[in-house]
Amino acid sequence: MQELEFLGQKLIVFDLTHNLYHDMPTYPTVENFRIESINHVAKDGFAAKRIMMITHHGTHIDAAAHMIEDGKTIDRYEISHFIINAVILNLKGLNAGEEITSTHLKRFNNVISKNQGILIYTGWSDKRGWNKEYLTQWPYLDIDGAEYIASFPNIKMVGTDGLSIAGYGEKAHVFETHKILLSKDIIILEELNFKDIKSLLDSKEYIEGYVIALPLLIKDADGAPARVIFLIKA
Repeated sequence: MQELEFLGQKLIVFDLTHNLYHDMPTYPTVENFRIESINHVAKDGFAAKRIMMITHHGTHIDAAAHMIEDGKTIDRYEISHFIINAVILNLKGLNAGEEITSTHLKRFNNVISKNQGILIYTGWSDKRGWNKEYLTQWPYLDIDGAEYIASFPNIKMVGTDGLSIAGYGEKAHVFETHKILLSKDIIILEELNFKDIKSLLDSKEYIEGYVIALPLLIKDADGAPARVIFLIKA
C-alpha cells in the first residue's frame, strides 16, 4: 500500500501482482517459470538475466485468442480496456474447489452494474506455494457464474486470485467458462495477489476503485504477464 497524489487527487495504491521467481508455483499442466543470471557486474561490468516463460505465468491477462480461434490478441486491445473502474468482491470463506455461481454474485448486483471490472477475492493469495490447495483446489467461476457476469454489458474485465478463472480438471468446464467471458470481449485476470489489500478487504463486502492492469505488449499474443494495481481515494 502506498499513498500518492495524482492530478490533485490523493490516492491509495495497492499492488495486486505476484512476484515472478525461479520455479514458482504454476498451473499444473504448464512448464515451470525459469530465470537465471547470465551476466554479473563483478565479471562482466553489467548484470542481466535470462527468462523462460509462457504468456500465462504469474499474474497475467487472458486475451480472447487464448481460447477462441482467430480471437483478439493482446496487442489489439485499446489501452482503455486495461484502465477501468472496478470492484473487488469479498468471497473469502469459500471451500477448496467450490464453484462460484450466480447465487454468490447476485447480492453484488448493484456494484457490478456500475463498474467495468470485477475482481474476485477468495483469500487464495495466502496459499501460494507448492501445495494441493493452491495448485488444483482454488474456488472458481462455473458456467452459471460466468454467464451471469457476461450478461452485464458494462463489464470489460473479470479477475481472480486462483490460478485460473475456471477450475482444474474435466468437471470444471475450463474451456466453456473462458469462452463465455472472452466471447463477450471480457478479458480475464488470473493469479491476482490480494495480500496488500486484504486487511482492508476482510472488513468489507466489497471495495470500489480503479484497476490498472497493463500487459506486456506482445504481438499476436494470446495473453501476457501484467503489473496490476488497484487505486482508491485516500
